[in-house]
Amino acid sequence: TTDIPFDGDPATAHASADEIAYLLEAVAGLFPDTAPAAGDVTQHYCGVRPLPARTADGRSPAGITRRHMLVPMAGTPQPAWSIVGGKLTTCRSLAEQAATEILANLGVAVTASSRSRPLPGADAAFCRRDSVGRDAAVVLSERGLPLEMARSMVAETTSLFGERAWGALGLDHDWEREPHAGNPRSVILAGTTLPVAAVRFCIEEEWAVTLGDVIERRLMLSFAPDLSTDTVRAVATEMVRLGAMPADQVEAEVAAIGRRLGERYGKHIRDRA
Repeated sequence: TTDIPFDGDPATAHASADEIAYLLEAVAGLFPDTAPAAGDVTQHYCGVRPLPARTADGRSPAGITRRHMLVPMAGTPQPAWSIVGGKLTTCRSLAEQAATEILANLGVAVTASSRSRPLPGADAAFCRRDSVGRDAAVVLSERGLPLEMARSMVAETTSLFGERAWGALGLDHDWEREPHAGNPRSVILAGTTLPVAAVRFCIEEEWAVTLGDVIERRLMLSFAPDLSTDTVRAVATEMVRLGAMPADQVEAEVAAIGRRLGERYGKHIRDRA
């Protein structure tokens, strides 16, 4: 609702029972015949949005502006600004504003903007993404994966990585040297339609460092309705193979992910895929 103040580590924030009840009540007011009950909630989400500090006039959080601000800092050894507020969906406009204001102060001209540069994997017309998907499905089929399975894996991968799906599918690596070379079905991450190769892509191309990075913030598996410990363990095992995690930490990390998703999102992870 963005109206509840929060103090503390944002990583510990979670939706309270009162917030969930409030939202269910709001839904029931709009859809009385089909409204879900508390027992129907399989996952909830809460994030902390940075807002400018509350002023002395006692305004509630709802009355505080949601806009971002650039605040010059006085008395610093080098020119410095603080960014106050902001959110992911406005990150590019914030970057543009920051470049314009700060470079002008430094007497440096702005020579480029991200307005004409798509985000990685994006294609406005989706034509390139679709062609990559079709080509990838054919290649995977030729390498032994059943065509329908290949199409499902490609569809899931392109939904996450766009036209970069080719790399996330592992098709830019030497296929014969991969562990799954003799078993085409093992290219799929247990309990999903995603490729195992996507784990390496997340580490090498998207700077994932921890198991949580891959599960929650790259492959978005925390939103998978049937997420299982088998899937989490498969990701961890691949990270071990890639040298990104010590083998003796796998079970502890898998258990920690289960606890975190349960405590923060109210999400139950299945034991088996």
